[in-house]
Amino acid sequence: MTTVVTGEFNALPNIFTIAGTSTTWADIKAVAAARNGNEMTPLWINDMEAAAKDVLLGKVPRQTDFLCLGNDGKFYRPIIARNENFRSKAKRCYVAFIPSRDRRFNLTFKTSLLLSALILSIRFRQRVLPLVDDLGKDLKYSEKKKAEFLQKLQQEIVLVEAEAEEFGLTPPKDEHDDPPLLNGFRDGPEKDFLREEIIKWSTARTLIFDKIKEAQTPTKETTWSDAANIVTSVFVGLKAINSTFIDKLCNELLYAEKIEGAKVSAAVVTALAASR
Repeated sequence: MTTVVTGEFNALPNIFTIAGTSTTWADIKAVAAARNGNEMTPLWINDMEAAAKDVLLGKVPRQTDFLCLGNDGKFYRPIIARNENFRSKAKRCYVAFIPSRDRRFNLTFKTSLLLSALILSIRFRQRVLPLVDDLGKDLKYSEKKKAEFLQKLQQEIVLVEAEAEEFGLTPPKDEHDDPPLLNGFRDGPEKDFLREEIIKWSTARTLIFDKIKEAQTPTKETTWSDAANIVTSVFVGLKAINSTFIDKLCNELLYAEKIEGAKVSAAVVTALAASR
């Protein structure tokens, strides 16, 4: 955590809002986690630490598949570029932040929001809901197995959210702000319904992450079984809500198609392909 990090080419201020050319790894983690906004260390950070351990053991480092969101609003893919070994047995790692291809859609702001949300909803159905189904099939799983399920569930939620953000769906800046997705919908009952359900999910998500965090603490005031029971109860009915979300997003996209024409149709095909 106290490892000194030296930045070149204004990487520290441009990507992490850290002034100067030198900082610590702990400061970078803190900035990245705060920007992530979901109480979890970004997955690229975890992968970088695992890669650094590979380097210490003389192995070829495993590169991350995840992106870092910079202060400039752009995404970067961090990679271990090279390392140096010194006679003192000290090692120096060079991490390069490569600008990532912009995955956002070249459409109007509203339509891009809808497409990003469609990807999020489909990914959620594909990767998160099946884990909850598996966990709910047999609550007699061992504590270790429940821990694996729940931590995998948490990781998948973060992955789905991170991918949606790459496509342009950002989380609200403040808990009192409306979710940005609502800017893609016309005013009316459907928008009100979505606002209510998004707020409910935000509350449920916080509860899920809190219980998993409590189960991970050494005091074990909350067991993995306790957390599993709460998580399965939270997800009751969410599959139906997810289906409703997808239907409403598609309906709003059909309306957008009347406005923007074939360009939207092509983007929808691209979004559905990306969600597979």
